[in-house]
Amino acid sequence: MKTPGRGGSGSSLSLSILLHLLLAGGVFAAWWWNRSPEPAGELLALTATVVDSVAERAPRPPEPAPPEPLPAPEPELPAPPDPEEVRQKAEAEAQAKAAEEVRVAEERRIAAERAEAERQAQEKADREKAEKEKAAREKAAREKAEKEKAERERRAKADAEKARAAREAELNAQLAAEERLAAARASGQMAQYISQITAKIERAWNRPPSATAGLQCEVRVTQVQGGVVTAVKVERCNGDAAVKQSIEDAVYRASPLPQPPDPALFERNLVVTFRPDN
Repeated sequence: MKTPGRGGSGSSLSLSILLHLLLAGGVFAAWWWNRSPEPAGELLALTATVVDSVAERAPRPPEPAPPEPLPAPEPELPAPPDPEEVRQKAEAEAQAKAAEEVRVAEERRIAAERAEAERQAQEKADREKAEKEKAAREKAAREKAEKEKAERERRAKADAEKARAAREAELNAQLAAEERLAAARASGQMAQYISQITAKIERAWNRPPSATAGLQCEVRVTQVQGGVVTAVKVERCNGDAAVKQSIEDAVYRASPLPQPPDPALFERNLVVTFRPDN
């Protein structure tokens, strides 16, 4: 960059100083012209008064015109920029801008990595929580299933014990009944019971005309407790249909049948030999 010469700068400075001096001198002259004389005792004051009156009557000389302002110095034109300085400034600004972009990008990258890390950590925490809850539910379900299974097994075992005890009791009762029945039959009570039933049926029978001498039929009788007859069937028989029907009618008329002397002798299904002529 070029520097202005010393001659031009010195001339401008001298001209400026000269103008200021002239302006100061004009101001001082105007002040001196218009100033009042200082008093010098009473006589001087009177004289001054007379002089002032005369002076007031006398015309005053015209005031000098103010000096014309000097033209302002032309501003110095700035020197053209140095291309090297411009290039260096542009490079510095570009480097600063690039550095700022790198800084912003780095901050964004760090923020994105932090957000991604937080997201992954949250997802991991959520997965772990879900896995724990699932494991807890599965454990509770297993424990419930095991408890229910144990309860079912316990109930099944108890039911089996009850059933076994019931079967044993039933078997024991059946054995006892069979023993009593065997004893009753051995004592002739069963024969006496059947004979009573047969006698009551024969008394209720109305002999049809077709019945011949030596009639013999096997009659199957179904009864309930109390001797009430529920079904009758004449099986082997040497009589005709009218005879068979008369025998069935006689069994129903004989209901209720006699009860055995020992309840152990009661049988739901009986086979009675009907021989009215004996």
